[in-house]
Amino acid sequence: MIASFALPTLEESRWRYSNFFLMYFLQGMVPGLFGACLMNYYIAHGFTVSMIGSFGAIVAIPWSLQFLWGPVVDSFRTSRMGARRFWQVVAYVACSISLVTMSFVIRDPIAQTSLLCGMLFAHSLFAALMDVSTDALMIDNVPEAERGRSSSAGRMGFVIG
Repeated sequence: MIASFALPTLEESRWRYSNFFLMYFLQGMVPGLFGACLMNYYIAHGFTVSMIGSFGAIVAIPWSLQFLWGPVVDSFRTSRMGARRFWQVVAYVACSISLVTMSFVIRDPIAQTSLLCGMLFAHSLFAALMDVSTDALMIDNVPEAERGRSSSAGRMGFVIG
């Protein structure tokens, strides 16, 4: 006899906080990389504040326009994966591909600044999608009384990432 097995849902899971912590941790990795490491690296190599600011502004554009993802995430729902999981998978796969591609393509962040900026822009585009779909997933699956703590765990993950 085969026993049935069901994964815990976010509604009943006691692991809910660590799930959201990890989801947002992955979103915060690139802003942390740029804000802490890359910015200091560029300053040490003579980049001006305006050059670094322009780089950061370009990479941040997808985060500024993430409200445009909301209607897309809300309008396309697939029953096979659930309402939000499809977008989670698309975003995680795209972010992973962008990070792996950067690790192979970028050899000199100084000489390849424009390429790195474009690649980080693409990553930010999908990270913003990940953020919107994770927020929607939280709203759909976490009881209202638990949303504050789940959101706090997610924000902590983003900042630590």
